[in-house]
Amino acid sequence: MADQMLLSWLEWLEAECDHHPVLLILEDLHWGDTPSVNFVDAALRVLPEKPFMVLALARPEVDRRFPGVWKERSPQRINLAPLSPRTSQRMIEHVVGKIPEESVRWIVERSQGNPFYLEELLRVVRDGARWATTATCPTRCWAWCRRASISLARTPSWSCAQAASLARPSGPLGQGPG
Repeated sequence: MADQMLLSWLEWLEAECDHHPVLLILEDLHWGDTPSVNFVDAALRVLPEKPFMVLALARPEVDRRFPGVWKERSPQRINLAPLSPRTSQRMIEHVVGKIPEESVRWIVERSQGNPFYLEELLRVVRDGARWATTATCPTRCWAWCRRASISLARTPSWSCAQAASLARPSGPLGQGPG
């Protein structure tokens, strides 16, 4: 059955490439599955002269999940560095305005230069979280962090420890509900 599926995929893709260039975009490849990656590899191997291009976006953990993915196909790789603390601070200022410096440091530290995490933390603040002078985490923020840690812990590339570190109730946002 798997061979028939692969053959059908390759025939379809070749027919598409005969009519027009094909760009296959794979977002979050680090969460991909091996059969899908193998299908794409087969297409790259079998259709080297066709107007077919793959744009795969992934976090660095893709190298652990798929070591040497498509290395025989001479991929061009662009590694993006994490956001600098200064860039993260400027983004915080732009999105939510002025908040206590202690809170800015906490957000920058928790986001670890990851634009997605920074964006999610800022969404909580922008959508109504209040920054108390006692440095306690707003209930809404704590609830989001708990949901995020549960959701992230279920993904193959996240360990429970990584997810829990995102929601850890320490630092300027303070303690979560008892």
